[in-house]
Amino acid sequence: MIAVLTGISTSAQNIMRFDVLAGNVDHTDCLLSLSVDHLNYSTDSLKLALFEIKGKTEAAVPFKMETAGGAKAWFILSGQTLKNTKRPYVFRKTIKSQIFKSGIIAGKRWSFKPEVWRKTNYELPDQTMNPPSGISPLYKRSAFLHPFYSPGGEVLTRIQAPDHYHHFGNWNTWTMTFLGKCEVGFWNLSKGEGTFRFAGLISQVEGPVYTGFKSLQEHIDFGTKVGVQDYYS
Repeated sequence: MIAVLTGISTSAQNIMRFDVLAGNVDHTDCLLSLSVDHLNYSTDSLKLALFEIKGKTEAAVPFKMETAGGAKAWFILSGQTLKNTKRPYVFRKTIKSQIFKSGIIAGKRWSFKPEVWRKTNYELPDQTMNPPSGISPLYKRSAFLHPFYSPGGEVLTRIQAPDHYHHFGNWNTWTMTFLGKCEVGFWNLSKGEGTFRFAGLISQVEGPVYTGFKSLQEHIDFGTKVGVQDYYS
């Protein structure tokens, strides 16, 4: 799937027209991004509105603009897009920014598209989760995402499977780490060499197209008590 620029307008309203080409496969509710560096975009000087052109009518389209590392517009190609078809869009200059319902739910919970994803998409636990009764306390930890839901509401992640108590939904840790000359296993918690934990929520992004977060997690070496910090997003 690609977006093809079809023209940069010099009119007072239309800024840029482009077509999204489906290619040779069908698509449903696709998240897309489009570089708009050539528009010299600035949130202070240029407010944009995005519309999908549907014959003689138009539909406002929620989008989110990123400016770090180059201006990029994110939006959802909503509904079904059949293969070998195209969908035309236009960016227009506007006085006030478009207002759409935010994707943020509340607290530590996020949902990317609440009108489709009826449940929260994932949860970021900031409290330590203990293992089941009778299982080594070495398996307790935080800093993971669970549950993940599909658009249909099915839970896609699992934690503390009987044969993999160190697995916690979606998580990230170092599998082979050296602190000085000492090797520490942060992955296999059963070794008792170290663990990792949630250390704070740094930032969160919300909007009608996507939401996200950046958190700090600590890897703790049980031997030296030294912590290695990294980011999880």
